[in-house]
Amino acid sequence: MLFSTRRVLPVAATGLALLVGACGDGGGKAVSSNCRPKYTVKTQQQGVLRVGAIQYPPYSTIKGGRAGGIDGQIMAGFAKAACLKLEAQETTFAAAVSSVTTRRNDVAMGDLYRTKERAQAVGLSNPVYLDQLGIVSKTGLGSMSALEGKKISTVQGYYFVAAVKKTFGKSVKLFPDNVKMYQDLFAGRSEAALDSLPAAVEYLKSLGKDGDYQVKVPPVDPRIPATGAQAAQSAYAYASSAHELGDGLNAYLEDIRSSGALAKILAANGIPASAAQAGKPRLS
Repeated sequence: MLFSTRRVLPVAATGLALLVGACGDGGGKAVSSNCRPKYTVKTQQQGVLRVGAIQYPPYSTIKGGRAGGIDGQIMAGFAKAACLKLEAQETTFAAAVSSVTTRRNDVAMGDLYRTKERAQAVGLSNPVYLDQLGIVSKTGLGSMSALEGKKISTVQGYYFVAAVKKTFGKSVKLFPDNVKMYQDLFAGRSEAALDSLPAAVEYLKSLGKDGDYQVKVPPVDPRIPATGAQAAQSAYAYASSAHELGDGLNAYLEDIRSSGALAKILAANGIPASAAQAGKPRLS
């Protein structure tokens, strides 16, 4: 059964105050009984927002049951504003959708792209921020044409997978998450990896391999729409029937976007503030 937070009149808030919220910390602590929710949200367990977090810095991290990164900060703020206790557990790109459809989680997060395939299975929030495709290699491969005849690795669920597989066929290997993808690259079993540009830079840096591998943004290639002018839009996934949850997420995203809080979160995590201007919803 779904439960709902109490409905109250909207509470005005601006800037980072809206992000932080009035009650609780959204990171596992109990919510005050005096908390007045700004958003009415239905969840699987009364007073709790269960989030599946993909380990994908700087966008999403999870450690000791606490969500972090850009999406973790946003989701913690949303939970606080809705007077919900945030409970996080790790998931993967491959399992993110099923973690929501099977109701293990209310929401899945981690730079999830707005794809037609995902939209058929789950509800998707309005765009959160923009992302950009990067090619990771030792030799500095900088275009899709340069990948011809190369062994390519990427992650199942990335929005450009269908186009990449159509273009490069059996040369493409899919992995459930970027950790396994990079293990394949580092072992020399693949010659290039396709990943989110900021995530690739962050991951290589965290391992001290940023001097060994290069990350390049490919020029436009008509075979791969992800290289076009429109970067990928990220979203949060929730059960298709959870309309109130989707409405609450969208209202919160609009509030922190208009207040400038979203741009500040992105900038603090090394992402251009302009990525907050994600545009109208579209599916890749």
